[in-house]
Amino acid sequence: MKKVLFILLFCATIAQISNAQAKYDTVRCEARNITNFVEKSTKSGNSRIYAVYRDEKNNILDFIPVSLQVYEYIQLCKKYGLEPELGIKLRNKKIYSIVRIRREYDEE
Repeated sequence: MKKVLFILLFCATIAQISNAQAKYDTVRCEARNITNFVEKSTKSGNSRIYAVYRDEKNNILDFIPVSLQVYEYIQLCKKYGLEPELGIKLRNKKIYSIVRIRREYDEE
């Protein structure tokens, strides 16, 4: 009887753990707080791009991963004098990456 109860309890615990998922959220990112970009090679030879993000108002100074597409979008906006629409993607309340935000426009 104890073995059966233990097995049922063990299966319930495993099921609960497998249902736990990462929680994502996105907050607005001010492009003026990105001071520079750094490119770093991984052991496998791939390149990773990081933004040097300095936000003194919110006490954030960090290297934040940026995809190649977002990096190119930021550079294109700089070239034509546009303000990029960016967000910081959070995963379980920790900074995960900088992403592009696509605005929705209301039709009137």
